[in-house]
Amino acid sequence: MAGPGGKYFIQEKMAQPAEHHASFEALWKTKWKPLCDKGIYPFMFGTTADFEPIAEKMIAAGLKPPYDWDEYASYFLAAAHRLTVEAAASINKEKASELFMYVEYSPRSP
Repeated sequence: MAGPGGKYFIQEKMAQPAEHHASFEALWKTKWKPLCDKGIYPFMFGTTADFEPIAEKMIAAGLKPPYDWDEYASYFLAAAHRLTVEAAASINKEKASELFMYVEYSPRSP
């Protein structure tokens, strides 16, 4: 909907990049960590303790847009492997199912 002067309400804001687009650190701190702390999509199959070590490594690497998606994904591989091994070794089928689901349905991109 256009406002007075024929401009759309968000028109001027479109030229301003959002804070979370500055770096992965900004994305984690302003958008993802609050969702992770609450277990809200896309973090409903994990905890902040699961994701924080990964985020810290990505922040230390200084990742910024545009992201190299292969490099970005590489930070998640060790945790995914650990969860897969833990699930495969589990004799508790419910826990194994939960861990496999976590690996399968965790976010793969920002």
